[in-house]
Amino acid sequence: MTLEVPVIDLTTHGQRVRSVVSAQNELGTSARDAMRDRLAVPEVSDTVGTHQRHQLRVPTSERPNGTVVSVGRRQDARNYDGYGLTTIAHVAVSAEGGKAESTMTLQSNGQLLVQSDMDGAYVVSKGPATIASAAVANVTASGGVVIAAGGSVEVANAAIEGEAPDAPAALSSHPDLMGAAKDAWSEWSEAVGDAVAARDELSNDADPEHKTAWEASQGEVRAAELAETAHVSNNALGDETTSEGGGVAIWGDGGFVMGSPEFGALHAEKALTLSSKRPAVAATESLDLSAAEDVAVTAGGMVAVVGSQQVRVIANADDLHLASRGGEKVEVQAKAVHLGELEPDDPQEETELVSLRAKKRVSLATDKDAGRDEGDDGIFLETHEVIEALADSTIELAAGESVTLKIDDDTEYSIVVDSEGAITITSDGTTFTISDSDGLVFGDDQDDYLTASSDTVFAGIDSDNCIEISSSEVSIKGSKIELG
Repeated sequence: MTLEVPVIDLTTHGQRVRSVVSAQNELGTSARDAMRDRLAVPEVSDTVGTHQRHQLRVPTSERPNGTVVSVGRRQDARNYDGYGLTTIAHVAVSAEGGKAESTMTLQSNGQLLVQSDMDGAYVVSKGPATIASAAVANVTASGGVVIAAGGSVEVANAAIEGEAPDAPAALSSHPDLMGAAKDAWSEWSEAVGDAVAARDELSNDADPEHKTAWEASQGEVRAAELAETAHVSNNALGDETTSEGGGVAIWGDGGFVMGSPEFGALHAEKALTLSSKRPAVAATESLDLSAAEDVAVTAGGMVAVVGSQQVRVIANADDLHLASRGGEKVEVQAKAVHLGELEPDDPQEETELVSLRAKKRVSLATDKDAGRDEGDDGIFLETHEVIEALADSTIELAAGESVTLKIDDDTEYSIVVDSEGAITITSDGTTFTISDSDGLVFGDDQDDYLTASSDTVFAGIDSDNCIEISSSEVSIKGSKIELG
């Protein structure tokens, strides 16, 4: 049995399709003319090539073209090469089937642009939000840039009700957060101002001629004003910025961290303030603090400069001033202390003058016992080894009352010169004195063995065994007298 293939005649099929399309177009034209304010019938092209389009248009009284949704390849005033949506009303797209079933993707092989030319743009999510680029990510704004952590509330999708959407509810706490940030900066600015005033007062007390002032940061750019500009005035949600230029604000409700494995730079042309209750600048290798003009370091408590190997404090063109005005002392501790060098390293010049001054006491000592107490006012030189004084021309010791040279405190070996003009040499209980009033006297605690003045000479062990010479007589006394 042979099956015959049915024969289908398609010669009239194209004509029928064209007739249907023509009828549709005619009906659409008639409908548009009759129902100008109602939905228009889709416009369809049956040819494939450079002139294909599907257009859905909703005309309104304000604009005859109304909302136009078009897909096509013919470009004219109402169509776009691809997919186009034009409207003078709201556009809302919502996927409401649940987290797993309703996802949304917006992507492009070419440029992707999300823009609002009259109001703000918001990107909000309940979970983590990520803005990433394989090349470069830029954040720019003519009125300032704010990166803030904290202040968010629960995120919920708004229902589509045909009304213009407000700013996302998740950002409702942002203005309060920025206000708190501004207040915190203002309070800190006042605290820094108080600290600077205290520094100036301390500087004035320490050295009025070298008083410094924090003019750059406090006079020209105040932290409170910068906070107002950066955090508040330019960040009213949904409003246009009130200033053409704004600051960059980074505010972390719980803190912030910035880091890079390569390098970093922080620069401000006019003034830069780094402030904290407990600031820490740490360097794992080396730390360089440089200033083209002045550096001021002031603390309400302790200032410590510690170097594990070497610390250098150099004044190249002017005086180096070290002072402790309210403290009891200034201590310089080292295994060896050098004041001045005859052959210093360049560019330090040779020391020409060393001056050690104090109102009450100067003490130079080498001690076996470090617990030695300070004594009376004056200049004290003490050592447990050797004191050597050498001068190419003159050594002069002068005192208002007396000059004493002695071996130690346990024995009576001394030379004393007093203000009465007496010179007394003592050696283990024996004394030798020369004075204007008594002349020359030699003896011990019991008797004088030798005395001499301008009119009397006495030599002997006592008055019974002696030689006396006066201007009028010479006497020799003794139990036995031998001549020759």
